[in-house]
Amino acid sequence: MILRFGYVSTALSLWEASPSRTLTFTNWKKLDKDSRKEKLYHLTEQKLKSTIRILHYNIAHGIDIYRMSSSLVPLAIHPEVKWDFITPFQDLFKEIGALVQRHHLRVSFHSNQFTLFTSPDDHVTKNSIIDMTYDYHYEMLKAMNLHKDAINTSTFGLC
Repeated sequence: MILRFGYVSTALSLWEASPSRTLTFTNWKKLDKDSRKEKLYHLTEQKLKSTIRILHYNIAHGIDIYRMSSSLVPLAIHPEVKWDFITPFQDLFKEIGALVQRHHLRVSFHSNQFTLFTSPDDHVTKNSIIDMTYDYHYEMLKAMNLHKDAINTSTFGLC
């Protein structure tokens, strides 16, 4: 039997490579229109580049399973933000996909920790339904050209 090991989102051995940094809606709302866009673009670019660094780290260390951060794109599906997070970063998404394919890595996404259908708070349940209905993970996998091979573990209820 061959065992393959991987991990979830953050390579602790890499300095400044967290793909999980985020921007809350509350903080986004405090910014002016231009600053909002700039912050979203900057964070998304930084997180995609961190993911590329992590993939290189994984390749160098023989780690071929990796679950990407569920918050790779900040506020990707927030109903009041609604922004095109694919087009400006097509090259980075393609680079990630090419690395995964070239090195036969197995990647997946999982819904974030706030996707909770059993919450007593109606807004949490409503947001969970939005998160699972509009699967932005699939859109990112499509941009990476990995949508036919990758696994969205939230769809299957896996960890």
